[in-house]
Amino acid sequence: MSRLRYRPQQKLKDRARGRRDGRDCVPSLRTVQALAEDGEVFSAPYPDVLLSRALQAVAGEHERFEKQVDNDRATLAKLRKDWELAGETLGRTAQLVVDAHAPLTAEELRPRSYDELGSGNQQKLLNRCDTRRTNRIAEARARQESQQNARNEISSRIAVVEERIRNEFVAAQTNARAMSEHYATRVQAYWEHNVHIHPEGVYIAALLRFTAQLLPSWVLEEPDGDPAELGRGQFELHHLARQVAPPVRRTGRKTPYQYPVEDIEEPA
Repeated sequence: MSRLRYRPQQKLKDRARGRRDGRDCVPSLRTVQALAEDGEVFSAPYPDVLLSRALQAVAGEHERFEKQVDNDRATLAKLRKDWELAGETLGRTAQLVVDAHAPLTAEELRPRSYDELGSGNQQKLLNRCDTRRTNRIAEARARQESQQNARNEISSRIAVVEERIRNEFVAAQTNARAMSEHYATRVQAYWEHNVHIHPEGVYIAALLRFTAQLLPSWVLEEPDGDPAELGRGQFELHHLARQVAPPVRRTGRKTPYQYPVEDIEEPA
């Protein structure tokens, strides 16, 4: 997914709403100061709408990911079950290999023909018995190797499906971040123009660490866990905040401070 384009119409709307709220003294400096003293992030109705849209877009991307990998997850569950069953069968075959190496029993050493009954034909009897034991071992080993190859084939198929799910998850995370960043840019434009017009904007900007992004924990999850569980579980909502760098007033009467933009992750 390519980076979402910040269309000129959106840019004009975000800036205009910021200036309008600024002229209306939204938010008030008193409210901002009270929230800042409590260490809370403050917002305004319009940024809240944008953040809500961002969360809806991210939720839609998560839903798309779940549908995309639904068949792969079912396939993965079946392959893993087959792999376990193949392991159990291989364990039984390994025991057969051990049993095949056992010394010849008295029953197996009994003569099977008149030729083997003669006292001078003892070696013929032993050769026949050794050949039978050798063949028994070879058959057991061949079966073991065949079953091991079959299990290795299942492992290869599992790896392919897991990698496909993991790639889809990374793509979903990338898309979700792009969506969230798009709305974060719009929120930033709102606040920068809000404090530029706000009568007390210079002081608000000094305290402003506005909520630029709200991201569910699955978006920030490392894609190195079990592919069958990626993007699942109870999600926490993470706040990513930035400090505003308001545009410089052109009147020269009041120049707000300039603040560098920096990403700060905060607990939800």
